[in-house]
Order: sequence, then C-alpha cells, then structure tokens
Amino acid sequence: MEVIEIKEIYSKNKSEFLYYIGSDDHYGGEDFDMPSWKRYHNEAADRNAMIFKLGDQIGAIVPGDPRFTFETLISELRVDDMVNVLQDKQFEMWKPYADYIGGMGIGNHEATFIKYHKVNPLLSVIEKLNNVRSKKLKPIAYLDYCGFIRITYESKAGGSRRPYIIAYHHGAGGNAPVTLGIIKAQHMVSGLENTDLLALGHVHKNLSIRAPNRLYLNQHGKIVNKEMRIVITGTHQRSLKESGNRNLKWSEAMGYFAAPFGGVFLKNKIIYVGNKPVIDTRIEH
Repeated sequence: MEVIEIKEIYSKNKSEFLYYIGSDDHYGGEDFDMPSWKRYHNEAADRNAMIFKLGDQIGAIVPGDPRFTFETLISELRVDDMVNVLQDKQFEMWKPYADYIGGMGIGNHEATFIKYHKVNPLLSVIEKLNNVRSKKLKPIAYLDYCGFIRITYESKAGGSRRPYIIAYHHGAGGNAPVTLGIIKAQHMVSGLENTDLLALGHVHKNLSIRAPNRLYLNQHGKIVNKEMRIVITGTHQRSLKESGNRNLKWSEAMGYFAAPFGGVFLKNKIIYVGNKPVIDTRIEH
C-alpha cells in the first residue's frame, strides 16, 4: 500500500483541476484496443489532466499460464526476451504522455509476472518515463496495488488548505456481471474514514455512484456531513472477437457482454460558499 502526496495551487485564475483515472489496458494481447486507448489518453493530455493508472496496464498472458491462448499474446512478444520487449513497447507507448502521468500501479496481471517470473515489469517502464519527463515535475509515482492519494489544494494567497483524499485499489474477485462490482465497493467503503473518492478497476465496468454520506464530529465539535463517491474504471480490452477469428475467447466462453472502454475524469473545482473555499467535484465518463 502506497501513500502519494500531491499539492495543487489555486487562485482566482486557476480554480479547476482535472484528473484521469484508468485501469485495465491489457496491452500485450491481440484483443488490446489501441484506438480507444489513444482516444482517452489523448483527451487527457489535451485537457491537461493528471493521469493515474490503477493496474493491468499489461495483460500479456504467457505460455504456461492456464489462461493462455494465441489471443492473449501478440506475435511481437512471443520471444525469449519477452519481458524486455514488453517493457520497451510500454515505454514507447507511454512516452508522449510522460509529463501528464501522476502515478501508475499494478493489478493482478502484473502480480502474476511478479509471482512466476520474479520481475515487476512496471518499475522499469516508470523509471524510463521519469528519465524523459520534465525535470520541473515530480517523478511519476509507483502506486502499487492499492493505497491513498492525498491532493492538497493551497491558496496562492496563502492561509487556506483543502485536502481531497482518494483511496484506490486495483480490485479483486470475479467479473461481477450482475452487481457490477458495487457490492465489493460498498464493503470497502465501510472500512474507510475521511475519504472523498474510492477508485477501483478490475471488473471492466466504467461507472460512478454516490456512496452514503459520512456523518462525523470534527475536532472542533461540529457535525460534518461528508460526500463520498465511488468510481469503477473500464478497460481497453475487446471482449468479443471479430467474425472469422477461431481463437478461443475467454470472455465469450464465460458469457460476458462487451465491456465499456475507458476510465473516468475527476474534475475538482474550488468554489466559495460565503467566504469559505470548498471543493466541488464532478465525474465525467
């Protein structure tokens, strides 16, 4: 579990801040959808959004894995130095976005690499991206499988700070075709305190909901009715094969429908209620 600290400076001329949260690219398989991946990440860059990736950027399932079929590994990766080639290709893919990435984490697919091959393929990619990233920016953070991102909004004029806390977890368990991952998310929410957003991936659903508000007494003896949101991010893996493709497709065999592409945009704006600055949050899909 990691804790990432980010500081944003707001003023009358700069009061909106945008973040893109995504996961489950599943690069490395024949079913990786590059057009949708470019569309979402180009939009993030065009809108100057800070990008957070919550794991399974790499989906390549290798021979020896019981899930392996010819659909799960592109021909360029069917080589003895597959991990090296995979890291090089991931670096080239992410290089144009290096200055926009706030952090990258791992999911169950990267965890499989670590377990069976004793290598974390993401660490080398982050290191290479940091080498080409603007030196004026903080290095790209390694998010691990789960953790917290605390964004502190500070007034340029001084004297005012507002925190926004994101709890994130790649996700676990099955595909959740009926509950869409909401039951597991609600279980996780019940164990969180003083959190504004819970971000999850893994189930390839792409949705956002309001969690029940958190009611508590603050250190000044005032009752606080705190809003909380849940987002579950989609994928860039095609769930269905093209007609004529005879390779086995796991999602089709399991009876799953097409999964939605892409992540979510988190837009935080500093507004004033009376003389008090507060964070107004919007989620875009």
